Amino acid sequence: MIPSVEDTKAINRYSNVEKWGNFEYRVFKNSKRKADYEPTSYGEETRVYEGGGIVQLVKRRPIFPNDEKHFYAGAFATIDTVSRKYPYSANDNATIWNNGVPAFSGSIKFDNGTNYTYFTIRDDQYVYSIEVAYKANEVKRSYHDIRNMVEMAKLISPPNKQEFPALKYIWEADVFKLP
Repeated sequence: MIPSVEDTKAINRYSNVEKWGNFEYRVFKNSKRKADYEPTSYGEETRVYEGGGIVQLVKRRPIFPNDEKHFYAGAFATIDTVSRKYPYSANDNATIWNNGVPAFSGSIKFDNGTNYTYFTIRDDQYVYSIEVAYKANEVKRSYHDIRNMVEMAKLISPPNKQEFPALKYIWEADVFKLP
């Protein structure tokens, strides 16, 4: 494993740090918080930021009882579903260790020029995620800048439960059941 080391001074030039509970994330300096959506029936809350042709959704939802077994398998199944639905799109997905906590990060470049970048991590209480959508030819930020900004998200305090037994269920994801 090779650690990713980014110069925070460079990222600070184009993004600001925001906090939501135990989650710290970044938004572009030219972005404005446009909406806060009330919790859905399953408890998901969403903050919407827009600016410079980029839409950024920051979400959190409570941990569900089946997340212990299905959280990671579900993330891989989602990646597999997107890959199958858009087979000619460029997909870049990874499981990363974010300060000792497993997280998911990835991006999809759709044929119509829309790019989608995401990041998901969880603590003992919530699943947090960031989703960024933009048209590459309509924004001033590079793919590298956007991906770095998204991956700088982190938990302020690590989960109390440091073991993640769900990792042993990862092979249940549909992506590993290909013919």
